[in-house]
Amino acid sequence: MEYNKSFDDLLSNLMLADNDIRNAAEQQYSNFPFSTKLPMLIQSIRNSPNIENRQLAAVLFRKVLNDKNDEYRKLDESSQQYCKTELLTALQSEESDLVRRKVCDAVAELARLYVDDDNQNLWPEILQFLFQFANSPNLSHKEVALQIFRNFPTIFGNQQTHYLEVIKRMLFQCMSDTTNHKIAYLAVDATTAFLMVNDNDQLRRHFQDMVPPILTVVQMCLAKTDDDSPLKNLIEIAEAIPKIIRPHLNDLAVELIKNISNSQAESNYRQLSLEVLVTLAESAPAMMRKHGQIIIQLIPQCLSMMIDLEDDPEWSAWDNSDDPEDSDSNPIVAEFALDRLAMALGGKAILPHIVSVVPQMLQNGDWRYKYAGLMAISAVADGCQKQMMQLLTNVVMTILPFLKDEHPRVRYAACNAIGQMSTDFAEYFQKKFHDKVLPQLLDLMDDIANPRVQAHACAALYHFCDDCPSHILKIYLEPIAIKLKALLQSKLQELMQQGTKNVLEQAITAISTVAQRAEGNFLPYYDHFMPSLKFIIQSATTPEYRLLRGKTIECVSFIGLAVGTDKFLYDANDVMQLLLKTQTGDIEMTDDDPQVSYMMTAWARICKILGKQFVQYLPVVMPPLIKAASAKPEVAIFDEDDEKAQDDGWEFVKIGEQQKFGIKTAGLDDKGTACQMLVCYAKELKDGFVDYVEEVSSMTRVRGAAIESLPYLIESAKFKGGLVTQIWQFVLEEIFQAIKMEPEPEMLANILDSFAKCIESLGKGCVNGKDMEKLTEIIHEQIKKLQTNAQLRQEFLPVFDKLLPDFAGLITPDRNWQERQWAICAFDDLIEYTGNASFAYHGYFLEQYINSITDVHCEIRQSASYGCGIIAQFGGEEYSKFIPEFVPPLLKVITDASAKEIENLTATENAISAIVKICVYRSNLIDVNLILAQFLNWLPITEDELEAPHIYGFLCNLVESNNEIILGKDNCNLPRILSIFASAFITGILADDVNTKTRMETIVNQIKSVPEMWNSCLQHLPESDRQIFQ
Repeated sequence: MEYNKSFDDLLSNLMLADNDIRNAAEQQYSNFPFSTKLPMLIQSIRNSPNIENRQLAAVLFRKVLNDKNDEYRKLDESSQQYCKTELLTALQSEESDLVRRKVCDAVAELARLYVDDDNQNLWPEILQFLFQFANSPNLSHKEVALQIFRNFPTIFGNQQTHYLEVIKRMLFQCMSDTTNHKIAYLAVDATTAFLMVNDNDQLRRHFQDMVPPILTVVQMCLAKTDDDSPLKNLIEIAEAIPKIIRPHLNDLAVELIKNISNSQAESNYRQLSLEVLVTLAESAPAMMRKHGQIIIQLIPQCLSMMIDLEDDPEWSAWDNSDDPEDSDSNPIVAEFALDRLAMALGGKAILPHIVSVVPQMLQNGDWRYKYAGLMAISAVADGCQKQMMQLLTNVVMTILPFLKDEHPRVRYAACNAIGQMSTDFAEYFQKKFHDKVLPQLLDLMDDIANPRVQAHACAALYHFCDDCPSHILKIYLEPIAIKLKALLQSKLQELMQQGTKNVLEQAITAISTVAQRAEGNFLPYYDHFMPSLKFIIQSATTPEYRLLRGKTIECVSFIGLAVGTDKFLYDANDVMQLLLKTQTGDIEMTDDDPQVSYMMTAWARICKILGKQFVQYLPVVMPPLIKAASAKPEVAIFDEDDEKAQDDGWEFVKIGEQQKFGIKTAGLDDKGTACQMLVCYAKELKDGFVDYVEEVSSMTRVRGAAIESLPYLIESAKFKGGLVTQIWQFVLEEIFQAIKMEPEPEMLANILDSFAKCIESLGKGCVNGKDMEKLTEIIHEQIKKLQTNAQLRQEFLPVFDKLLPDFAGLITPDRNWQERQWAICAFDDLIEYTGNASFAYHGYFLEQYINSITDVHCEIRQSASYGCGIIAQFGGEEYSKFIPEFVPPLLKVITDASAKEIENLTATENAISAIVKICVYRSNLIDVNLILAQFLNWLPITEDELEAPHIYGFLCNLVESNNEIILGKDNCNLPRILSIFASAFITGILADDVNTKTRMETIVNQIKSVPEMWNSCLQHLPESDRQIFQ
C-alpha cells in the first residue's frame, strides 16, 4: 500500500487543540475498517515526514492491535506478513529515538499475537531480529532489541529455557557497557521485567549473579543523575524478590546510604535510595533485622532528611483545607519512611535508635531539630507500640513542654504527637494522661496568631476524645464546650470576612466527636453550637466550601442524636429543609462531591431521631440513595502508560507485562453507606417505607448490609396488602440463591438469621411445600456440616501431633514472649475446641501454664490466665487434680500491688475471670468461701469486655442467691456492690451483654424498693456513683 497523505493529514488533525476539527477527525478515523486502518497506519509510520505523525501512528497501531487482536488473526497471510515486515524495516531505518521507541512497543504487541496457547512463538523472524540487533555494534539497534524484550519478556515462549543462557549473556553484556549508560539502563530495565514476569525460584536464582552488574549500573545512575529508572527497577526487585539481593545487601546499603546522606544530591535520587531500603525492610524484615548495622546508619539519615525544612514566615498563618505541605519533600518522605520501617521491623529493631538520637534533637536550640524529633516520635509510635508502652510516661512528659514552645511549628509537631499517641495507645493514653494533656490542648486552641497550630490542636482534641471513656470526658465537657463555642464563633466571622476555613473544619470535627462521645451529657451545650452550625449549612454553598458544609451536616446530626428528639425536634425541620435544597438543585453537586456521603449518613441519624416524622422527606432523600446503592463499579484494562492508570480514583492489579486491570473505587464507599442507610430507613420507618420496598428489594443483592434489610423490607411491605407476597417471592429466591453461593460461614449465619426473621414476620403459611423442602434440605446440610466440623476437631488431633513439637518448642521459657504467647493461645484453642481430648497433650503445656501465670510480661500472664479459665470451663474431669494448683498464682496476680496499673489490667481481669470459672465449673475442687471473702476487693473490672459477663454474671448469681459472704452482715456490702455496678454502667463494659446488665438493673431496682435500705446505701456512695442511679 502506498503512502496516503490525506490519512497523514487526518493524524495531524487528531492532535489539534481545536475541538471541532479534532472531534471530526476522530469520527473519520473510527470509520475506517480494521483491514484498511492497519496498513495506512504502517505507511504513516514508514513515510510520514512529520515526526509527531509517525509517533502517533505507532501508538495507534499498538492500540488497534490491543483492542482488536481477534480481527488481526482473521487477516490473510500476506496482510499479516506485510505488517511484520514493514514494522521491522521501520525499526532499521527510523532515525528518531521517540518514534523508534513507539514502534518497538507496537512490535512487542504484535509479537504477543504470535505466541500460541502452547506457548510457541510462531514468528521466528522476530527472535532472529532480536539476536541480530542485540549483537549489533550500532547502539540504536541494541536499544531496539532491549526495548522489545523489556516490553515482551516472554517473547521466546517455550524456547526460553533453551535460550536462557543466551538471554542472560545478552543482558549482561549490555549492562556491562559502561561506554553507553543508556544501553546499560535499558538492560537493567529489561532484566527487571524478565525477572518480574518469570515467577520461578530456580530461574531467579540462576540470575542472582546479575545483581552485581545491576548495582554497578545503579552506582552509575547515582553519579550521573540523568535517569532514575535503574533505582526504580531496583525497588521492583527489592519488593518482589529480595532474596537475590541478600548476598550483596551490605554493598548495596553502603552506596544507597552514601547517597541518602549527600545533602547536595538531587532529592529524587536521595528519596529513591531510601525507598529501596524501606522496601527491603517491608518485603524481607528478617533479613534486614539481621543486618542491624544498616538500620543503625539509616535511621539517623531519615532524621537528617526530616530536618530539611525552610522557615517560611507565612507557614503558621495558613488556614486553607488544601494542605500546602509538599508530599514529595524530603521531610515528608523521610517521616513516612520511618513509619514504614517501624511497622515492618518492629519496636525492638527501631525504637532503641530513635531513643538514642531524638532526645538530643529535642534539646537542640534550632526549631527544625525539635520539630523533626517530635514528628519522628509520631511516625514510629504505631510500629513501636509494645516497646513504647513501657516508656510512655517518659515520652509524654518529654513531649508536653513542647506544646508551649516558642516556635509554632514545634507546637504543631507536639500536637501531632499527642494526637497520634491518642490513637495508637487508645484509652490507656486517655485514662493515664487526661489531666495533663487536655488543659494544654485547650490552651493551644487560643493561638489566634497561628491558625495552623489552632487547627492541629483541634485535630489532637478530636483524636483524644474519639477514644476517651465517657466518664473521663464528662469531667472536661464544660471547658471543652466553652472553648469550642468561642472558636466556632470567631472562625465563623473569619470565614465570612476572609474565606478561611481550615480551623473551622477541624473545630467542627472536634465538636462532632465530643457530642458523639458525650451523648446525653451534651444537652446543656446544644444551644452553644446549633445556630452557628445551621448558618454554615445555609451559607457555605459554593464549591470551595463543600467539605466544610459536609462536616457541618455530619456535626449537626451527631449533636441531634446525642441530645435526643425532644431537644432537636425544633431545629430538625430547618436542617432538613436546608439539606433538601441541596437535593432539589438549589445547590449544584457533582458525583464526587464530599457532601454526598455526609448527607446520606446524616439523613439516617435524623431518621432515627424523628422516626415516622421523617417519612415526609423520603421523596427527596431516596433517589440519590438508591442511585448510590445500585451503582456498579467501573472496571477496565489499561496500558501502563495510560493516563487513567495513574488515577487516584482507581485500584490496579498488574496483568501481563504492560497492562493493568483497574476497578474504579471512587463511589464504592458511598455504595456501602447507602446500603446501610436503606437498612436504617426500613427498620425505623416500617409502614412509612412501604412505597420504596419494591424498588429496593429488586435492587438489593443478598449480602452484607442488604441481608440485614430483608426482614425490615418485608415488615414494611405488609402495610401494602398484596405487595408483600410479590416481595416475599423475590426475596425468598434471593435468599435460597445466596445460601447456595455464600462461602463465608459468618455471612451464611447472618443470611439464615435474616431468613428466620422474615418467616417470623410473615407467620404461618409463608413457605409452601416446595420451598419447605428446600429449607429442610438447607437445615439438614448445615447440621451435617456442624457434625462434620465437630468430628474434624477430634480428627484434627492426630494432625496436631505433627505440629506439637513446634508449639511445644515455642512455649519454653527461653523463647521470646511473642512466640510463647502464640503457643499458649494455640493450646488455649486446643482445649476449648477439643475438650477433654486435649488432656492427652497436657504434659506439653500445663506446667508452662502454671509458671506463666506470674510471668513478667503482661501478655503472657493474660494468655495463661485465660487458659486456666478455659481448662476449668471446657477441660473435662481429667484436669481436675491440676486445677487447684492454678489458684495460688492466680491470686498472686490479682493481689499484686501493681495489678490495677493500666498496663496490667487485662492480665489481672483474666486472672479474676479464671478464678470465677473455677468457682462456677469446679467449685468442688477449692474452698469457694475463701475466694468469696476476697472477691469484692477485686472489682470492678473495666477493660476486658469478653470476660466481664463471666465476672459480673457470677456476682449477680451471688447477690440473687443472697450469699451471706457477699452481702455481708446486715447487708453491709450493698454500697460496695452498687459502686461496682455503677462502674460497670459508666464504663459500658457490658454493652454487648444485655442479659447481665438487665440482671444488675433488676438488683438495683430491688434495693430501691426498700427506701430505708436504698437511702442508707446512697450515703456511702460518692457523688459520681449516685448520679448514675438517679
